[in-house]
Amino acid sequence: GLPTIVEANTPLYRWGARVSIYSGLPTVIGWDWHQTQQRNAGGRGVIEQRMQDVQAIYNGTSLDEALDLLAKYQVRYLIVGELERSLFEPAGIAKFQGLLQRGAAELVYESPEGMRDGPSGEPAVRIYRLKPAQGAESPAPWGAAPEGGDA
Repeated sequence: GLPTIVEANTPLYRWGARVSIYSGLPTVIGWDWHQTQQRNAGGRGVIEQRMQDVQAIYNGTSLDEALDLLAKYQVRYLIVGELERSLFEPAGIAKFQGLLQRGAAELVYESPEGMRDGPSGEPAVRIYRLKPAQGAESPAPWGAAPEGGDA
């Protein structure tokens, strides 16, 4: 199947889920109202939980907690762009460099020098590809068990 991505979710009629929209790749949570229309049989709680999980992935400072949530949704690509940096806490965004240090991900794209985020000076976009856990068949990140799996 197609790899799942995680990216910022925004209020209605904003620029969230832009990578998913333009690429067709599945994401943890897309456009809120579309999700409500398509997944209402499971109740609004499922959608709200996904939105909270995306917030926790980006805002939380614990890399282990982020890895657990990324594994829960079998995320393969993590998007960090200007939108994510504008919506989420700097400490939460900074923890993703730990993915590289831990060997849990590789940096597959970084904007060139001429494309920097004005306020932070960071590359406008970084895309991380999460590595599968050793011996795992699922795309769960290194050291994290897939949802329902054993740790």
